[in-house]
Amino acid sequence: MNKLKSSTVLILLTAAFVPPVMAEITLEMDRDLVIGQQQVVPIFPLAGNTQYQVGAREVNVRTTHAVICNRIDNYQPVSNVHVRVLDPNGENKGDHGGTSVMGVQSNVNYSLNRRALVLRSENRSKSICLSAEEFDVIFATPFADEPVQTNTDITYEFTNEPPGGYTAGDIMSYELTFTNNTGSEQMLDFVEYYPYNNSLPAYFNKGGNISCSLLDSNNDPIQGSFCLSANGVVKDVVLQPTEKVRLTIARQISSNAAVGANLQMMAAAFPKVSTIDSVGSSYSFAGFDMDYRLVEVVKQ
Repeated sequence: MNKLKSSTVLILLTAAFVPPVMAEITLEMDRDLVIGQQQVVPIFPLAGNTQYQVGAREVNVRTTHAVICNRIDNYQPVSNVHVRVLDPNGENKGDHGGTSVMGVQSNVNYSLNRRALVLRSENRSKSICLSAEEFDVIFATPFADEPVQTNTDITYEFTNEPPGGYTAGDIMSYELTFTNNTGSEQMLDFVEYYPYNNSLPAYFNKGGNISCSLLDSNNDPIQGSFCLSANGVVKDVVLQPTEKVRLTIARQISSNAAVGANLQMMAAAFPKVSTIDSVGSSYSFAGFDMDYRLVEVVKQ
C-alpha cells in the first residue's frame, strides 16, 4: 500500500517556521532516469508550499526550475497516492483537464536531514517528468564536471542572434525541430517549455508567436499535412523516417529580466506505441528525447 505518513505532512506544513536557509524542500524523483550518462531528473528545489490533499491522496508540488511532464491520455494511476508536478509557471504541459498526475510506486518518503521529498513514479511508460541536471543551480559548484553531451534528435536554431547576446526586451526568434531518425514510422508528442513567470530572474513575456509545420528531409512542407501546436504542445503527430516536426517561435524577453540570469528553455519528445498493458488507453510511451538551452541575459 502507498503511504504518505502523517509526520511527513506535518513537516511539510511547518517548513515555513524554520530559518530561511533551512526552509527549502527539494524533490528527488526517479533518480535513476538517464539519457546515456546524463541524469535527466535532478534533485531540484520546490517553490511555494508543498501540499497534500488528504481526500484525493495527492501531493502537489511546484518546481523552481524547468520541468516537462507528460501523461498518456486517459491513464489513471493504479496506486492510491498520486503526485502532480507543476513547472515554475504554475502549470503542467501534460495536463489533461487539470488532472495530469502520476502514481507513486511505493511510499512517499521525507528525508529530514536532506529536507527532500523522495519518490519513484509508478509507471514511466504512462506518466513521466523530465528535467536537466544543469537547471539545478542550487547544487552547482565551480568544481562540477562538464555536462555530458548526449545525442538528441531535437535541435534549437536561433534566427539573427545578436552578436553580443540577448538583452532584456529583445525579441528572440528560433526554430525547434524534432527529426524522426528511427528508420520507421513514429507517433509522438512534442512539447516545449519556456519561462514566463515573474518569480524567475530571467523570463519571457507570456505568449508570443508560434507556428507548427511537418517537413520532409529537404525541409519542404509535407503535402496534405496538418500540425497544430497548443501553447507549445503538439499531440499525436505521425512522422515517417527522416520527416520532421518544427515549431517556429518568436517571443520577447521581459524588460524586467535580470542581467546575468539564464533563460531556462527545454523541449522533449515522447514517442508512443500501441500496447496491450494499458489502463484506460491503448498507447504507452516508448521512451523520450529531450534537449535544453540556458540563454544568458546580457547587459545592453
